[in-house]
Amino acid sequence: MAKVKTPNSTPDQLCKELRGDLKKHGGNSVKDVTNDAPRKTFTAKIDGAILEFAHKQPDLAFWCGVKYYGSGSSSKVRMRRTQKVEAGETAQSGSRAATSSLVTETSR
Repeated sequence: MAKVKTPNSTPDQLCKELRGDLKKHGGNSVKDVTNDAPRKTFTAKIDGAILEFAHKQPDLAFWCGVKYYGSGSSSKVRMRRTQKVEAGETAQSGSRAATSSLVTETSR
C-alpha cells in the first residue's frame, strides 16, 4: 500500500467525514463518533463493538482502523472513504458525461 499524505483537515472535519461514512456503511447502528484528542484517535460504537481510527490515515481512499469486541479480541477494519467533489470537477465531469452521451447518440 502506497502511503499518501492526508489533506490538511482539522480533526473535527475528519470526525464529521468519518461519522458520515460510518452512517453510510453502518446505517442506524452507529451510536456515536468521538474525537479522542489526547490519544489522537476517533472512537465509534457500532452494534456493541468499538471501532478506533487514527487521526493520521495512511491512505486517502480508505479509513483504516481496529475493531474491538467485548471479549477482548480485535480485528483490523478497512472501509472506503467518500471522496470530496470539488466545484470545478463537477462541471468537468458533467461536460464529459454530455460529450459521451452525444458520442453514443451519433454512433447509433
